[in-house]
Amino acid sequence: ISPMLLLGLFIIFPIFAQNAGDLCGICHKAISTASNILSSDLFFTLAHKPWHMFCQTIYTGYVCEQLYQNVVKLMWVNALTRFAPDIICPKLFMCSHSFILPGSFEDYKEAILLNKPKREYPATDFNNSLGWQIVVFGDPHVDLWYTQNKSSKCRSYVCCREDSPDIQTEAERPVKWGNFGDCDIPWRTAENFFDNLVISHKDAKFVVWLGDNPGHEIYFQTIEGHKRVISCLLYTSPSPRDLSTSRMPSSA
Repeated sequence: ISPMLLLGLFIIFPIFAQNAGDLCGICHKAISTASNILSSDLFFTLAHKPWHMFCQTIYTGYVCEQLYQNVVKLMWVNALTRFAPDIICPKLFMCSHSFILPGSFEDYKEAILLNKPKREYPATDFNNSLGWQIVVFGDPHVDLWYTQNKSSKCRSYVCCREDSPDIQTEAERPVKWGNFGDCDIPWRTAENFFDNLVISHKDAKFVVWLGDNPGHEIYFQTIEGHKRVISCLLYTSPSPRDLSTSRMPSSA
């Protein structure tokens, strides 16, 4: 549908609506119907082949299929929630806003703070002339299947794995502690980091762990796989696991 045709529809639409209530109802119905069509099994069946034609210019067919089933479809459906009738119709001036827009930025701040709950913080005497030591880390992206025997260049989402291509040149050979490019870090690098963290920050009072722990093989990640990586990072090496001995600084 051309942009001019869409513009024409929005100009003609009000003429056929008897009042603003009718117009708002028509908009809600149209947006809801469009959303249902764009999230239907039929739509995803029709979009399957074009997706593969585009994706396979970058990745293998297997990776493209896993991305389509486990990532693309979920992201698409999630994106459609941003086009809900209650959001779109007021922006098209077919429905009135269900809230009052603030007249200025100061009004906006006042509206936000109006019902903000108040919290009482107890007085605390830290009595620490050296200050607190706080450790912040995140995004380790550990690959429990990292290998130095396969290429760091591949047509997959992450390389340096057993299913990666064979090494063709020495420049493609992954190094022991991790490889710049399309690879995540091996377990030994994460383990070395945590071992040194405990030694160098043993007096830490607080640890902020920002997450994003697993590797980038998003086309076959599972909840159990995420739990396994977190357990390995937090407690001990992948095999065996000792869930009673934390890797974190003892005082944290």
